Amino acid sequence: MSDGQPSFTVRPYLPEDRDAVLALAPRLAEGVAAWRDAYVGELVVSSEAERTGVGSALMAAAESWARAHGLCRMTLETGAANLRARAFYRSLGFADEDVRLSKPIPATNHGPAAP
Repeated sequence: MSDGQPSFTVRPYLPEDRDAVLALAPRLAEGVAAWRDAYVGELVVSSEAERTGVGSALMAAAESWARAHGLCRMTLETGAANLRARAFYRSLGFADEDVRLSKPIPATNHGPAAP
């Protein structure tokens, strides 16, 4: 580039990139609080099981597992508009913590439209 900035190419991942990509993994923890130990990836119950205590029992089991493994905090995510889930997690002692930013990508004539 003529403005003194380095030149680079953006391309898809290739199998031979594996070692270089894995070497970047420690950077994923930068800026993440050290006390964030246990992460609950997904929790869902059938509509028939809502408000029966199943979700609370599952979360209690996850908390017991985390405690048994010496972990001191549980973390999870849910949609900002999922008010029922947010109320449920708050009732279990969870608190809002992070901010997620998103941006819609408008469709163009240069490829398939977003789903």
